[in-house]
Amino acid sequence: MPKRVPWENITKSYLNDTPVERPVFDVEEFLSRPIVARVATSFKDTPHVAPVWFNVKDGALWFSTFSGSKKVRNIAKNPKVAVCIDVADPGETKYVILEGRAEAVTGEAKQDHLRIYRKYMSEEALETANVDAWFKAGLTLVRVIPKKVVTRVST
Repeated sequence: MPKRVPWENITKSYLNDTPVERPVFDVEEFLSRPIVARVATSFKDTPHVAPVWFNVKDGALWFSTFSGSKKVRNIAKNPKVAVCIDVADPGETKYVILEGRAEAVTGEAKQDHLRIYRKYMSEEALETANVDAWFKAGLTLVRVIPKKVVTRVST
């Protein structure tokens, strides 16, 4: 199956929601950086935003979280989400906003969670962290399939 790169097909202008030919920066490289994403969910008109560590795989954004988290409970009732990944450095601001549907994915292997953690933690930090306790506490992976992607860079 060919690798889907959604931002090549559905990136929209931040101004008027019209398609643009290509992103204004290397989105794939940007998303490979250890930047914290913020996931927005809602249920019964109550919004909830939470920071998450993430990875991009097979055209989707994946994050690891605890099964009983508010994010997972909200997604089970309303799968529509938005995700913001941004940096605001002096002289430059970049962001990617994904809007789409999320689903908790069961049966994913421990290595899929660890792939995300390795993006943010050194091997030494992973060894000293009590990662096994995280798994015992009940981790789940969430997959976000983007329907709309908005990118922007300003200098």
